Amino acid sequence: MDTPTLEETTAPSPWVTYEKTNPDYDEIDSDFDVLPGRRINQIVSKEKQKLRTFVNNQRMELKLKMENPPAMKMRDKLSFVFGIIDVCACAFLLGGYPQFFIWKHLIQLPILTFVRWILYYKQKHHYFLLDFCYFANFCVALNLLYFNDSCNMFYLSFSFTAGPLTWAVGVWRNSMVFHSLDKITSLFIHVSPSLAVWAMRWKDPSGIWNQCSKEEISFYDATIFPLIPYILWQLGYFVIVQVIRRNKFKADKERLTSFLWMKQDTKHVVNKAMNIFGPKYSYHMFGVLQLIYTFVVMLPIKIFYQSFWAHTIWLTLVIIISAWNGSSFYFEVFSKRYQNQLEEYQKRREEIKRIEDQKREEETKRREEERRNREETRRIEDERRRE
Repeated sequence: MDTPTLEETTAPSPWVTYEKTNPDYDEIDSDFDVLPGRRINQIVSKEKQKLRTFVNNQRMELKLKMENPPAMKMRDKLSFVFGIIDVCACAFLLGGYPQFFIWKHLIQLPILTFVRWILYYKQKHHYFLLDFCYFANFCVALNLLYFNDSCNMFYLSFSFTAGPLTWAVGVWRNSMVFHSLDKITSLFIHVSPSLAVWAMRWKDPSGIWNQCSKEEISFYDATIFPLIPYILWQLGYFVIVQVIRRNKFKADKERLTSFLWMKQDTKHVVNKAMNIFGPKYSYHMFGVLQLIYTFVVMLPIKIFYQSFWAHTIWLTLVIIISAWNGSSFYFEVFSKRYQNQLEEYQKRREEIKRIEDQKREEETKRREEERRNREETRRIEDERRRE
């Protein structure tokens, strides 16, 4: 196959298109010496306005092509289909081949995290990846890949996943919204490691992923011991956000963390609680509230660890909550938002059509006026010759 030349592969410039739609510049210039000064100013002003309108139309057309309903619908449909396929794959692997579900989790985790970092970095939200849920996912991955013979590491993974991660689905309203990569990633970060640890605890009799054979767990191992790495994470988070990067957050208000995001939500109960002692101590109170929340949600860990049915019912309830949140989003938020997007697109199309019609009408009037001006010029020249 012949390689196309540069001229064949390069799209025509919008300025070339503009020039092609306005071929009478030479005729206008030729009349400048005989047309009145006011007429010249009017023509120049019209040409400037037309050029400005043309550029704006080009921008609107480009934006519409990127956000047009057919492309938007196709993208959302594909995302929805792949989301359903992923759910079916999870159910199939957990039921028949739990060891392969763990591999699936380990493969998806870095991919989705990296994609989220790219998207969040563009929005200046990448500091959200310092949150505890990512730290917990990192601990679970270390347990699976390098410390599967450590009971302490397994206790830690179990407590983090059956405690703070699963509770966060309800607290932060994680939703099973298949067409949204952001919402599916958030759900994955909280639910997938919990299911992986469930498979390690109850569906790994050969000990491939979990070589800790203890069937009992103490209250200390289930609830108190996990608080140690949690506090270490919280101290590291404080140093990075409040010390090392403090000036960056002050200089750029668009940069957000969980604390800054919660600080903006003045109606949230957590915002009111962390400001009990005033804004000066709000960050310290935010950390204390997180610590108390983590301790409370890890109180039933001992029950989950020692009872298959308690652990399974809890994870099932968490998944049902995420599905409920997703249905609420689809029927109460997304349907209206989607309809508004389609209506906005139609309004833009009608506006562009109106502008183009107006442009053609003005062009017709301009040509007619130029024709009359030329006829008037010829008449004046004829009269001068007769004189």
